[in-house]
Order: sequence, then structure tokens, then C-alpha cells
Amino acid sequence: MDTRSPAPRPAPPAGSGRPAVAGDPPPHAAPATTAHAGATRLVAIVVEPFPLWLAARRAPDLARTPLVACDEGRVLHANPAARRQGIEHGMRLTGARLRASGLQLAASDEPGLAQGWRELVRELLGWTPWLDAARRGRAFARLGEDEAAALAARLNARVGVADDLETAELAALAARPGQARRVAPGAADAFLRRLPLRFLRGIGLAEGDLTRLHWLGLATAGDLAGWRAAQLRAFLGEAGEALLPYLHGPRRRRLGPWRAPTVLRRTLAFERPLFEPADLEPALDRLARSLALELGGRAARHVTVATEGGGGARRASRLAKRPLRAAGQIRQQALFALRDTGAAAAGIEGLTVELAAPERFTQAVGLWDARQRQEAAVDAVLERYPHALARVRWGDPHAPAADRAWRWAALEDGAAADAVPTARRHRGGPASALLEAAPGAVAPAVLHGAPPLGPDVRPAEVPHGPHAPPRGAALPYPAARPDTPCTPPADPPRTRARAPLRPPAAAWPWRPSGPPAAGLTGGPAPSSAPTAGPAAGPAAGPAAGGD
Repeated sequence: MDTRSPAPRPAPPAGSGRPAVAGDPPPHAAPATTAHAGATRLVAIVVEPFPLWLAARRAPDLARTPLVACDEGRVLHANPAARRQGIEHGMRLTGARLRASGLQLAASDEPGLAQGWRELVRELLGWTPWLDAARRGRAFARLGEDEAAALAARLNARVGVADDLETAELAALAARPGQARRVAPGAADAFLRRLPLRFLRGIGLAEGDLTRLHWLGLATAGDLAGWRAAQLRAFLGEAGEALLPYLHGPRRRRLGPWRAPTVLRRTLAFERPLFEPADLEPALDRLARSLALELGGRAARHVTVATEGGGGARRASRLAKRPLRAAGQIRQQALFALRDTGAAAAGIEGLTVELAAPERFTQAVGLWDARQRQEAAVDAVLERYPHALARVRWGDPHAPAADRAWRWAALEDGAAADAVPTARRHRGGPASALLEAAPGAVAPAVLHGAPPLGPDVRPAEVPHGPHAPPRGAALPYPAARPDTPCTPPADPPRTRARAPLRPPAAAWPWRPSGPPAAGLTGGPAPSSAPTAGPAAGPAAGPAAGGD
């Protein structure tokens, strides 16, 4: 005997005139639940905290052990197993290890997290092309209810299904991992009236604001939705502005197709496994040159290296500090990522290098062109004539004595950039702080072949203008003639001392005094300093005294 209940007969069409009989469904039984069972709806997928979710997915055994993600030695996220042992947000990692002996640390490096998120986005694109994954850890898609439940179980994610994105996100935050929470069509307001207020922390409500709202007697999101927009902004500030779309609207009901970022990829397959860097580095060179040509003026920061071989499929990513444009820069980061994979020990049969999201970076050009040209000119001179340049080292620019105001010093690396502008700013300084001595050039002093001045010797000067002595007159102490050509040796040794350059005399109207500067080249050394008077000759008057 067949004990199965007979299948329900379809309801008579409206206006047929046939009376209802036993077994007919009620007239209101064909509504939305059956009609929308296979229809696509908006789905929110939450996999936060993403570092813990990614670590647990790659190693499922970590889901049952205490697991934390840290930043600068402090706990950022902790899974339920770690929280049960008293590990909280902000705790030091050393203290957390004391509370849980078997504590595991999830990787929280930015290149690895970015690569894990890109892999998840590619997996979601296999379910539906209607996707929004702009925020790491949360994604929105358009799926059927059965597909949403299957996706939640596959990813062990919290999934919410609703008519709009905001309600679906709140439903996902209220769901358990691996489950999908469904909000019936047109029941968004009823869902808010039952939603506890603590779930609003996932959309911007701070812990302190949650405590203050509890003190006011608010328990659900529906209670808070009864406030006006001005009251939310005044009481919660920026958090109230973020809550307005969820409580008052407007809510988004449309979702466009996903526009995946551009990924440049190059792959090489080898006939035999490669183990040595001498074989792998030329392959990276070839891939890097090909990617640099394809960039076409663009630049990228994320470099990913994928390998296949005896150790299985492995991937590693690197985040460059500067945009990568040249083949050498791409090769360097790819080599670092290849070492991170550790696949060379087991042999590599396939090698892939990827550049994620290449874009054109803006750069301010022409801002420091003059400074760069000056530095390039100085570098070019120093490369050929290492001892040909000198600089001014300033002391007290207001000192009346020349040796206290400034002195010539050796040009050190990196000092040429500010030598000229610094010298021209000070009162009474030399007209040029950098003087090039090339074959045949006229310089105010000889650069080579003389020892430097001592600390008590002032630089010699040659008066010019109306106070200049006649040609051939004796000077107080020897000095280089202005018309003396300065010719450095062909290959001067780097250790040879040189005489500091002398500044133009026009900068200092007074005449220095002091002992003669012995050892200076450029003129004959007199036996004694001239004195004012008839014995010194008629030419000695202007040189020794005033007008």
C-alpha cells in the first residue's frame, strides 16, 4: 500500500469559476517565497579579520588553535580560541604568549594580504561577474539564495542576503561563520527593529558610543533609527554620518559588473627543473625586460612570483617602496620574491612574474632643474679633476677679520650643491665659491703644489682699482698674480695638499696685516716686508699706506 501523500494540485486559475475542492492550495500560497527561491539577490560576504581568515584557510588546523595577528608587537586581531584564553585587542605579544602557550601568529605583511585578496576576488568571479570588492575583507555580489548558502559554507564566511547592499551587510555581520542569513523581501525595517545594537560596531560605531547609547536605554538598531539625522550627527559625530545610509537610507539596490584591475603576466616553462641561481636569474632578466616593455610608461608596485615544480605551486609577493618602471627594478623585486618562495631547493619547472595594477604616476618635473644641473656639472668636473674645486666654509659672516668670516676648504662630496648660493648670500664673501681650474684657465691662486695655509695666516689679497700698486711693486707678502694661468698636473694624487684659493680683493677694501705667507707659489718672496717711507720707493706708498 502506498502511504505517500498525494501531490498538491495546482490552484485553479483566477476567473475559472470552478469551486475549490479538498487538496487545493490556498489562494495566497503562490507568493514570493516560491517565486524568489531561485531569483538572484544582493549578497554581502564578510571575511574579517582578513589576516586570520586567510591564515585559517591556508592551514585549516589553525582555526581550532589560538591565533592572533599583530602589528609592532601588539595584538590587532584574535580568533575565538585566543579570546577564550584572555587575549584582547591591544595586548602585547609577549603577554599574549604567556596566556596561551601554543599561540600562533598569522602573517600580516601587506604584499601577502594583497595577494590573498586578489586570489579571493578571482574565486568570486567564478561564481558571478556582478561583484564589488573595493574594500578588503568585504565583498558584494549578486547571487541566488542557494548559491549564497553554498558560498558561505565553502569560504567559511559570514554571508547576508537582502534586497539592498546596506541591509545585506548588516545581515552578514549578524551571521555566524559558514552560514548565510537571509532577510525576506520587503522586511528590512523589521530586521533593523530586531538587530542588536552591538552589530553596528562593524560599520563604524565605536565602543564608547555603544556604551553611551546603552546608558540612554537603546538596545536595537531600530531604536537608533528612530532618531533624526541631525540628532545622529550631533551625538555620534562622524560615526553618525556613516550610520545614516544603514538606518535612514538611501540604500543601494544596484550592483554593476566587476572591473578587474590590469595584471601584467609573463611565464616561462623549462625543459628540466632549475635549482641554481645562475640558471634562474637569466630567466628573471628575460621576464623583467618583457614586462618593462609592456608597461609602456606606466609603473607598478606589487610584484608576484609564482613557481611550479617539485615543491608544488608556490607564490610570493613584494611591495616596492618606489614605482617600478625599469627592467632592473622589476628584476630585483622579483628576485626577492623568488627567494621568499623557497622553491629553488625542490626545483622549478615553471616561473611566472606578475605586475598588479600598473598605472601612470604623476611626477613634478622642472622643480629642481637648476640644482640638478649644477650638481651634475660639479660631479663631471670632480670625476676628471678630483682636486680642482674648493668651497667656502663660513664662520661668522659679520666678523671684521677675514679669517674669522670665511676660509677656503676642500670640496667634500655633496657639498657643491649649497656652496654657490651660500657664498653669495653673505656680506663681503667671494664672488664665486667654486672655481674650476682647467688647463689654460685663469684662477686667482694656484691649486696644486703648495701646502695649505696655517691657522694664523690670513689669505693674501691683491688690491684692485685706484688703490692697486704699480706693476712690479712689492706686496706686504707674496700672493698669486691674477693673470697667472693655473694648470693642474695631468694626474694629481689624491693625497697631495693644495693651497686654498684666494678670494677677490674687491670684496675687502682694507688691507690685511700679518706675517708673510711662506710657501705660497705665484710670485717671488721678498726678503722683508716693505715699510712706508722714502726707503721703500715711490711705488711702496700706495701699497703700504692709504691714499
